[in-house]
Amino acid sequence: MTILPALAIAAPAAAIVLFLLGQGLLRGPTLDASVFAQIAEQMRAGSVPYRDVFDHKPPGIYLAEAAVGSLLPWVDPWPRAWAITAAAAGGTLAMLAYRLRSPSRPAAVLALIAVAPVLGAHAFAQGGGYTESLAVLPATAGFLLATSTRVAPPALRAGICGVLLALAVATSLHLAPAGLGTLAALVAMGARTRGVTAFLFGGSLVAGGVVAWLAVTGAMPGAIEQLIDYNRAYTIGPTFDQPVLPATVIVVAAMAAPAVAAAALRVIGLARGRHAEPIEIGALVWIAAAGVVVALQRQFFGHYVLPLATPLAILAAPALRLLLDHLSSSGLRRVGAYAMLGASFALPIPFVAVLEPGPVRTDPVAAVAASLSVTIPAGDAIFVWGNEPYVYLLAQRPSAGRFVYLFPLTHPRFATPALIARHLSDWEEDPPAAIVDASNHPTAVSAHPLLGRWVWEGEPVADHLDPLRTFVRDHYRAADTIKGWTIYVPR
Repeated sequence: MTILPALAIAAPAAAIVLFLLGQGLLRGPTLDASVFAQIAEQMRAGSVPYRDVFDHKPPGIYLAEAAVGSLLPWVDPWPRAWAITAAAAGGTLAMLAYRLRSPSRPAAVLALIAVAPVLGAHAFAQGGGYTESLAVLPATAGFLLATSTRVAPPALRAGICGVLLALAVATSLHLAPAGLGTLAALVAMGARTRGVTAFLFGGSLVAGGVVAWLAVTGAMPGAIEQLIDYNRAYTIGPTFDQPVLPATVIVVAAMAAPAVAAAALRVIGLARGRHAEPIEIGALVWIAAAGVVVALQRQFFGHYVLPLATPLAILAAPALRLLLDHLSSSGLRRVGAYAMLGASFALPIPFVAVLEPGPVRTDPVAAVAASLSVTIPAGDAIFVWGNEPYVYLLAQRPSAGRFVYLFPLTHPRFATPALIARHLSDWEEDPPAAIVDASNHPTAVSAHPLLGRWVWEGEPVADHLDPLRTFVRDHYRAADTIKGWTIYVPR
């Protein structure tokens, strides 16, 4: 079988994913996607993640976007980042289609349609540009390769799987469960000490390369600060007590309903004694490990679910094949099959129709960025006081200091007077050419005010930002206000 029939199987799901992601292309990136794209842009200008720019994700996303930016410099940063997401989703669907093509192509088509919302809907993909959206591609490749017999000898196959899964984890730590699932699949295929060692060796090659790169570039201290210290503070922030959690779970469950329902049917069948293929064992371990990670982290966001599109599709396909067989039977089985398929596949539609944010932004970002593009010389650094890094991307200006968003400077379990003092020192050495007060965001995440403190129930919210506020008051003046955001320039 050539690749063309597999592409035909994946085409309906790919069309759904592109439709869902397309609104993100028009709307622009969310906070996280903006951070990744801006860091990639500053890398292309010579900056090094963790050393020169602050963030708490593994380096894979920055390296990938910077590499694509160097290949396609004439394309704007956000369309490039979005295209990476779309290509990764398409590649994932194509690989799954090739794996699931037999014994039932209709079941494979339905299985991929079932996971299409998980790869494309805003609740999971956030319009594109997220680490999980890219990491799912090498993770899926390694996971499917683990149960393939086309690559021999087995130790070589295991080693390649290790490399691919390490690349995924070097892009998103939430793909670590995929590594456990892949290892379980290898063991189920008969891998023993040699195969497991080859898998771990392949992973260590990638890990060693990342560590060497951090050491050579002088980014190791920053990586420890951001990947370990900040992540530790970040993950003990909001917990399962957060009031938005029930709504998030409901939305995610509804949009993933076709895949979850079909996968659950397969799990029930396996529990009743049906034979489990090695790849299904790996899928079960992947999903279970992901649940453990969420429980330990005590946080849950929709994009954590996105990589589970792969194991869900693997488990869903056999159950959907059984349901399709029931459609040709008679009696309650036929009615039940129609009801199951109709209800589960229809459930995501109203949620997508109501909750997709649409392609139009109403915030001041574009207008403010346009003004900065005209008034601030190219190459001069600016600072956006808030959590809207998209301003940097549209204005094509670097950030003044390490921070392209304000969160780390205000996190109660991470920000310290010493951290603020270091940032102030960066400003004193090379003052921003402009400071944008984007603390009051009309449509996204607001931040601690520039010229005052947040007040909660009549009391000011403590922070360590006053030295920065004093610097702005002493050295800057208001030059313009655009849709509620004030631009300050040096006196």
